[in-house]
Amino acid sequence: MIKDIKQTSDVTWEIPKTFKEGMRVPVKIFASKKLLENFDDAVFSQAANVATLPGIQKSSFVMPDGHSGYGFPIGGVAAMDINEGVISPGGIGFDINCLPGNAKILSKDGYFMPIKDFENNFDDKELVTFDLKKKNEEKSSPLLFIKKKNDKRVFKLVTELGHEIIATEDHPVFTKRGMVLLKDLKKTDFVAVYPFSGVEFEMPDDDVILDETDILSSPIVFNKKAIIAELKKRNLLPLRRNDPRLPALIKVLAFNTGDGSLVISSGKGFVWFWSKKEDLELIRQDIKKIGFTPSRVYSRKRSHKINTKYGEVRFSVVEYSMKVSSRSFLVLLSLLGAPIGKKVEQSFRVPAWIFNSPKWHKRLYLAAFFGAEMSAPSTMSGFDSSFYMPFVSLNKSKDALTKGKLFLYDLQKLLEEFGISSEVSEEKLEYINKFGVESFRIRLFIHSNSDNLLRFFRLINFEYNHEKRFLANGVIQYILLKNKLVAKRCAAQKIAVALYNEGKSVKDIVGSVCDDDVNARFILRSVYEGRKTSPRVKKGFIGFKDFLRRFSFGTSGAFWNKVSRIVSVDFDGFVYDFTVDHDSHNFV
Repeated sequence: MIKDIKQTSDVTWEIPKTFKEGMRVPVKIFASKKLLENFDDAVFSQAANVATLPGIQKSSFVMPDGHSGYGFPIGGVAAMDINEGVISPGGIGFDINCLPGNAKILSKDGYFMPIKDFENNFDDKELVTFDLKKKNEEKSSPLLFIKKKNDKRVFKLVTELGHEIIATEDHPVFTKRGMVLLKDLKKTDFVAVYPFSGVEFEMPDDDVILDETDILSSPIVFNKKAIIAELKKRNLLPLRRNDPRLPALIKVLAFNTGDGSLVISSGKGFVWFWSKKEDLELIRQDIKKIGFTPSRVYSRKRSHKINTKYGEVRFSVVEYSMKVSSRSFLVLLSLLGAPIGKKVEQSFRVPAWIFNSPKWHKRLYLAAFFGAEMSAPSTMSGFDSSFYMPFVSLNKSKDALTKGKLFLYDLQKLLEEFGISSEVSEEKLEYINKFGVESFRIRLFIHSNSDNLLRFFRLINFEYNHEKRFLANGVIQYILLKNKLVAKRCAAQKIAVALYNEGKSVKDIVGSVCDDDVNARFILRSVYEGRKTSPRVKKGFIGFKDFLRRFSFGTSGAFWNKVSRIVSVDFDGFVYDFTVDHDSHNFV
């Protein structure tokens, strides 16, 4: 924020004429202090530029939704003298995101809500946003909620893979040629879509999931009264299901259960996390939100030697980690369900309180644990259009093996609530260490049929793992593309068989049905031999890796999809919009 600005009331601010040479009037801004602090600096310089225009009267005004435009700031207002003033046909440019009330808005916590439900409920919400310059997925918070009676034409945009949006004609859509008004889109345009959908929001109840009695009755070795005092200081006791920090706690808890550890050493408590640097930074942000102070991210090169049944495996990696040195944080995670010590020897389950939580809380637990422990989406060797089953692998000592299976069965039970099918494998002896202790491997597999993978990646996906999330969103788009082609070939097969039964010649059938996606050989086999199974994609169909290179918007998780149709929609009602605290001014 510029130093020249002066506060003139609780909600008004002024930039004097001395701020910039040539200013004819001051700049007057209407905004709370919080809104003003989130204005990008271009707002002030653009408002000052407006103040230099000939014939401007009284002040160059900026409204509470102000942010940088294409001349005037968006939210800028100016009155001009009728004789000496100027006329600007497009001073501001465009920035109207008018959506009907049932438009689904995606939260950073993986749930969606109709935009109308944010009207009195947006202060603590974080939305999915894209940095259009860096091509990254980021987050933003609504600063201002806008509701107005619609007075514009409304259109429905449908992409070739079935993504839809209904919005007013002046709604800007991000395309390969930049932001384009909905009414100006062409069928040749590719628009950015975000394939992950998440689950519907449900208000958590206010049940207590952790209180003082849980700590007093626990076997922890620390001073219990001191732990209680530390947690109360952070308003974490009693901990209720509707605490706004619980979503972050769920993610941190689940990730630590997968790729972290709780360590007690010399009377101190340490909570460790291991991952890639960028993912650890996300965890650090959430730990701060919960009320604790994480360390910086450490890095070191490590050499490993593992004895498996296939022989000795040696490898070196750069390992990134960070920790929280806090007894109370360790106790908090432990009592919520994270194991202390070596997980290969520990018996633990999915916490019982998770099963009683809203579905979006369950999704957070699964997505964060899978972000730590699940295999990354990948295609089969030699078949770049077919995917391996995603899996979670646990190593357990013989004594902890049964509880390890029960943990995987807990995950399986949660997945079933989302309509996702999976299976738990039988244990296999993985290796025997130098002390003769046996370690067994057990796995949870996600079934790899297309519908199941679509449900898994659309509804669950990954938290705290940027790479897996990007690949998962790519899998969604790729499967939709495959399904579209297979459906087209199925339809062509039915038409060909029907024409053949009507007495049409094969030559005529081939001429009328075949195109780039349906070749003559496919039609001949369909007519003469029939098919016992569904058609597959054609030979030479784009592979997954090439698909990612051609259609991804950086590594943001958004993908380019071509416009299929834009149709007019009858609409008479209110439309809605947000102003968010991000320079790219967008949300999903």
